[in-house]
Amino acid sequence: MTGVQTCALPICFPVTIGMPVIATETTDANAITTPRYGRSSEEVQAVGPVSNGTIGVTSVKPEPKKTSSKPSKKKETVALYSTKNVTWNGVGKVYRGYNIVDQDAAEKWKTRDHIRVATPEEVAKEFGK
Repeated sequence: MTGVQTCALPICFPVTIGMPVIATETTDANAITTPRYGRSSEEVQAVGPVSNGTIGVTSVKPEPKKTSSKPSKKKETVALYSTKNVTWNGVGKVYRGYNIVDQDAAEKWKTRDHIRVATPEEVAKEFGK
């Protein structure tokens, strides 16, 4: 086994080939350090303004995620049967077979000769219910 001197800034220590290397931390007054937080900490590291006004790593309390307070309105839907695939700008797209669309779109689609309203029994039979 031979001794080899290796240097990696800011730590220099001798290394013996074939032996495990254990590096020790050094504290330097000019070194940039960040606080160590465990998982149970209420503060986390984030990018933000530091004491002298520059952008750097700071610790902040995470804000809880906002949830939607509005209940979503269910739109009235209609089952349609189409004999061909069609795209209609401003209305939507239907495929050959059964399609579930909004009430206002259904009114427009019913003006086409390849579209008809499907009964609930037809839809249940098609989808196995």
